[in-house]
Amino acid sequence: MRWPAHRTAVPDVPHGGEEEAENSGEAARPRRTCAACRYVETLNPERPLRTATTSELCIAELRQIHELMLLAFDNDFSDEDWEHTLGGIHFFLELGGQMVSHAAVVPRMLEVGGSMFHTGYVEGVATHPGFRSRGWGSDVVSAATAHIHATYGFGALGTSSFSFYERLGWERWSGRTFVRRVGRHEATPDEDGYVMVLRFGPSADVDTSADLSCDDRPGDLW
Repeated sequence: MRWPAHRTAVPDVPHGGEEEAENSGEAARPRRTCAACRYVETLNPERPLRTATTSELCIAELRQIHELMLLAFDNDFSDEDWEHTLGGIHFFLELGGQMVSHAAVVPRMLEVGGSMFHTGYVEGVATHPGFRSRGWGSDVVSAATAHIHATYGFGALGTSSFSFYERLGWERWSGRTFVRRVGRHEATPDEDGYVMVLRFGPSADVDTSADLSCDDRPGDLW
């Protein structure tokens, strides 16, 4: 999903946005902790980053993530956007029991020049209002990027916040974009120039000026 540029108001904000507002000062609500969650080491030991697959998360955890998305995007987050965030692995940071920042990686199949790549696709990047420009988004996206390197052969995402991802090793795709539908490839010109990729291993020599196609899905294609 590519978020509008006005939703990423600061330079280090990823697509999926770290939109800003003053902290309301409300006490964080206590919530259940998913027993299946694992901790990932980050550069800041005061920010223990947790990770779990969608199936490992309890209902309370999923509700917290969904509420974070609605809050971060001022309710401009559709049912399809939520579905796109599920089915993979989640990376999230908390403070005082409050969900602060989240990113997800979901599996997709992308095609470049007739070659198919098992791709880690970044979705659901958001940070709670009041925690802007403090590196929370960088931490969750860095963890998501490391997971893609360890698990997939290619990485991709849709964004208008290019400089943020470039610092983390991502590159802009300069070629045309398409969606694969039954019997045909259909151009997605509105997405051209807004896709970024992570090349490594089997995708290290992929030509970023070539045609790139994604699998079809409801809602936003990229």
